[in-house]
Amino acid sequence: MDYKYIEQLLERYWEAQTTEAEEAILKTFFAQPDVPAALERYRPLFAYEEAQQSVGLGADFDERLLKLIAAPNKADEPMQQMQKAIAHIKSKSPSRQWRHQFPPVLPSCSRSGHRRVGRYRRAEVV
Repeated sequence: MDYKYIEQLLERYWEAQTTEAEEAILKTFFAQPDVPAALERYRPLFAYEEAQQSVGLGADFDERLLKLIAAPNKADEPMQQMQKAIAHIKSKSPSRQWRHQFPPVLPSCSRSGHRRVGRYRRAEVV
């Protein structure tokens, strides 16, 4: 049997010039059991869609997904422990407790000789 037409369709397929009808011919050709050895390497390409159409989610998909979402993730436990430790350290930090008593003092400005206290206020350098 002469497979020149199939080879021409494959060439057009690789150049993205085939119609849907021609692609259907290729799918039908590669779905048959006796494909020549020279063209056998293209069979998985055209059989892929057929195989994927039979794959489904299953009747219990929603239940399994909801269980996975509701279950705690063991990989997140070390991160949660670290976040708790950081929050504990921040709550015990003296800078947090005394921040309202002592406004931050920034280094003096080189030209004005004033120090910045707080956000916008200035204090004289002593």
